[in-house]
Amino acid sequence: MWSFSGPGPKKPVEPQSTSMERAGKTRAADWALPLAHVGLGSNLSPDLHIVRAVLEIRVHAKVLAASRFYRNPAYAPSRQQQQPEFVNGVLRVQVCTALDEFRYGTLRKIESRLGRIRTSDPFAPRVIDLDLLTFQSRPEDRGQGLWADPEIFVRPYWAIPLAELSPDLRIPGTDRSLGEHAAAMERSGLVYLESLTCEIRRLLDLSSHD
Repeated sequence: MWSFSGPGPKKPVEPQSTSMERAGKTRAADWALPLAHVGLGSNLSPDLHIVRAVLEIRVHAKVLAASRFYRNPAYAPSRQQQQPEFVNGVLRVQVCTALDEFRYGTLRKIESRLGRIRTSDPFAPRVIDLDLLTFQSRPEDRGQGLWADPEIFVRPYWAIPLAELSPDLRIPGTDRSLGEHAAAMERSGLVYLESLTCEIRRLLDLSSHD
């Protein structure tokens, strides 16, 4: 029913959406965005460079979770000169870009800004290593559109923290979940860094996943 004030009729007032409705729309939109897992590693002033990398990643992606961070021996052929130990961990993030753009346009640029210089030696020490471990372009499809780095299955320092965040995730072409793969791996070389883990989660305002 119209109400009159002055010479003309007022238009009916449109109902305002509630905060719950707006939150629901936001969650629905977020659910459609790609999900990824990023491995972080460093064996040159690792605590400093990993924290800096985490803060950089937060600028370009929504960080949803952080694994434990571990110290582990450098992965290199026996002929290589002994290197400092690495520190590694994994972040689960939500992004607004395609796989290649996130991998090469975001992560590689962050590495460069932090001083990473890529050489012909794949086992050289580095200030930071940002590896895209998984990328799921359609997370709502439960496994469809999932890309994964095959190195996950031979690198305990990636597989174990990755499984902490997504133990039930199944990589296409395998018959076991990430949690099952990680459980079968040797983990004696991994040393949990509780202080660094807590600091990173505090910076990201994340609750514990232990």
